Amino acid sequence: MKKLLLGIAILGLLGSCNNKKLISDCKNYKVADKYERKETFIINQYAGEINGSPLYIPVPQTSVYYYITFENSNTYSIGQSKYRLVNVGEKIKECKF
Repeated sequence: MKKLLLGIAILGLLGSCNNKKLISDCKNYKVADKYERKETFIINQYAGEINGSPLYIPVPQTSVYYYITFENSNTYSIGQSKYRLVNVGEKIKECKF
C-alpha cells in the first residue's frame, strides 16, 4: 500500500511537470524544432594588476534557453505547431514553471 501511494505521488509530480518546461540542457533529447532565446551579458574578468591597480577585461558570456510546451510525453507545441520529441537519454534535467 505504501509503494502504491508513493507511486501515485511520483506520478502526480511528473504530471505537474508536463505543462511548461525550461530546458537548459537539451543534449539528452533530439527535437524537430525548438524556440531558443539567447542572452548575452558582459562579465569583468580579472586580468592582473597594472601599477598596483586591478585590471579587468570585459568578456561576453552567452546563455541559451529552450522553451517547449509539452502536449504529452512525446509531442510538444510551439504556438500552433506540434513537433515530435525523441528521448535519447535520461529525463529532462531541469523543469521550471
